Amino acid sequence: LSKNTMRLPEVPADNRFRVLIVEDDPSIAKLVSVHVKMAKFEPFVAIDGVDGWSQFTQIDPHIILSDINMPGLSGHDLVEKVRATSMVPILLMTAADSEGYQMKGFKVGADDYIPKPFNPQILMARLIANLRRVYRYDAGGTSSAKPAPVRRSNRRRPARRTFAHRHSQH
Repeated sequence: LSKNTMRLPEVPADNRFRVLIVEDDPSIAKLVSVHVKMAKFEPFVAIDGVDGWSQFTQIDPHIILSDINMPGLSGHDLVEKVRATSMVPILLMTAADSEGYQMKGFKVGADDYIPKPFNPQILMARLIANLRRVYRYDAGGTSSAKPAPVRRSNRRRPARRTFAHRHSQH
């Protein structure tokens, strides 16, 4: 597909970004889901890559956190399918901490990579950094994703700058 068909979901007015968590280990999925909720985002958990693809097409998530080694459809395969239509940020999480796995993840279109076991606060920092980069998310407490109005100052605008080479032609 051409780049023209690539898309991103709209920024939610209440900043409740939809986070798709694709993880076949229920304890890790629960841990990540709890931290996503604590950050005031909306978690959706898929139990494997096939379920992840199904939920991706239904919920239109803003960001995906996916394991790599899963039955059915691997995290790498899921990234390739998502990248055919979407530019949502994708973070891969895996216990297979080899450079080969990381390189393959980046080659198929992942945006970030975090090895397991991970500190949930570091995972959330990476998730928020990707939301900030892609959606201009501000975790600092503004309740809306809209930019603050620009205040006009009472100062007069400086005179238009002229360049020396223009004057030398006289």
